[in-house]
Amino acid sequence: MTTTTNRRILYSLLFMASISTASAQVGIGTDNPHSSTVLDITSSDKGVLIPRMDSASRLAISAPADGLLVYDTDTASFWFYDSSAWQNLSSGGGAHPWYLQGSTPPAPATSNSSNVYVMGSVAVGKTQATSGVMLDVQGSVRGGQVNASNPLGLRSMAVGDKVTSSGINSSAFGNQTKSTGNNTIAVGYMSEANGNQSAVFGHNNKADGVRAASFGTFNVAGGMNSASFGERTTATRDNSAAFGTFNSDNADFLFMVGNGANASSKKNALTIRSNGWMGIGATTPTGSEKLKVNGSIVTAGGTYPDYVFEDYFNDFSELNPEYKFKTLAETKAFIEKNRHLPGILPVTALSRTADGNYEFNLSELSVQSLEKIEELFLYVIEQDEKTGSLKEELNGLHATHEELTTSNHTL
Repeated sequence: MTTTTNRRILYSLLFMASISTASAQVGIGTDNPHSSTVLDITSSDKGVLIPRMDSASRLAISAPADGLLVYDTDTASFWFYDSSAWQNLSSGGGAHPWYLQGSTPPAPATSNSSNVYVMGSVAVGKTQATSGVMLDVQGSVRGGQVNASNPLGLRSMAVGDKVTSSGINSSAFGNQTKSTGNNTIAVGYMSEANGNQSAVFGHNNKADGVRAASFGTFNVAGGMNSASFGERTTATRDNSAAFGTFNSDNADFLFMVGNGANASSKKNALTIRSNGWMGIGATTPTGSEKLKVNGSIVTAGGTYPDYVFEDYFNDFSELNPEYKFKTLAETKAFIEKNRHLPGILPVTALSRTADGNYEFNLSELSVQSLEKIEELFLYVIEQDEKTGSLKEELNGLHATHEELTTSNHTL
């Protein structure tokens, strides 16, 4: 034999000596391959090289078999074929399945500092995102600088600078906002949502009551189901609301519209108390009234009672063509028949409240009352004229009587 032939035989014997078989298992570098594998390669200082190629070569493989594995030198990652498409097995930098923004065809990110994107939905803290949701987070979310002394609440969100979101299902956004109650939201600057299910938006607002809401600047909603809107308004009572600026507050106030000048000069343009009392420009009842107005009241009406004079002097009224002035005798006859003044609604036409009080239109009644006053003046004028005529007639009779008396004395 030649030297070359001897070497080939020697190499073959050495190769066969390094391979042992058992139950169709092959071991390389070991004489005891694992029972679960077809091929067991063992080495303490060597690796296995998978076929290496660029992306174009990988994509050019004709009819790749399922499970075919290659190393893509362009993406610096392993790829395998899954019966329909090539799938990235790893991406060197650990950013898979994120892809580099602007890459064509899409290339996996190779660095944790890369600008990346993903086309599918993302689930965090759970195995599957809710259908239709692109980002589904089970747990708390932080963005910006969170107040380290107050931990995030369960399923809460904190975004901004030194914000606190310690309530369950709470959210805080902005600068130094706090959302400590459960199911709350705080947005703005140094605003606090402390009551459960409360909401606060703006600058230095507080919603301390359960289901309270505060909007604006330096407002406080302290009562349950209360609301404060504007600047430095306060709603203390449960189910109360305050609007405007610098309102005066009272535990009995239910609704307030403040129009105060500053913190030391608070007042209300409108106040409603818990018993239904309303004050316009007033906050304190005088007696048993339900409405108190500090000022004049102006109402809009469709007509004005001067139609009485129009019809009386012109026998027709343009202000109210349906009106006809009645003589005193006609008015007397109407009252005797109908038991109420003409032009005034009878009591039988009025509706009543649940407690038996009558309800009527105050504006209409004001017009009707002025109509009767104008008619009354005309009746008085007519009677005055008749009285004057009778007085003149009486004076004439008195003069005649004096003359007759004097004549009789002379005779």
